[in-house]
Amino acid sequence: MRNRWRQVLLDFGIGAVIMAAVTLLGISRGHGLLHALCDGAFVAAVMQLGVSGIALARNKGTFDVAGYGAKTVLETTLPFLRSPERGKETILEYKERKEKSRKSPRALAVSGGVYLALAILFLILYSVAT
Repeated sequence: MRNRWRQVLLDFGIGAVIMAAVTLLGISRGHGLLHALCDGAFVAAVMQLGVSGIALARNKGTFDVAGYGAKTVLETTLPFLRSPERGKETILEYKERKEKSRKSPRALAVSGGVYLALAILFLILYSVAT
């Protein structure tokens, strides 16, 4: 439970840094505060939701064949990279091993959703103010 909250706070912090950087860039270019805040929140939302979508696809096994292929090519060309305890691993063993270490991108998706809601709120406030 504690690690989950730490991950949520980390994701919100990363989003805040992205939002602040884009907001400061927008203000330095002469945009109004609400315009810059809307842009910053939207960029943070798109980046976090995009990464969580890719992570969700990875968790479903989309990239397993490419990962297994790259690992096999590297181990064939550079045999010292092969771990002796695993030996020659089949693709099914590879997929099962990878499934054990996968984490849910839920915290990142929630954080991205919050930043998207903030972007919509700032957009509404910006459109009312102008």
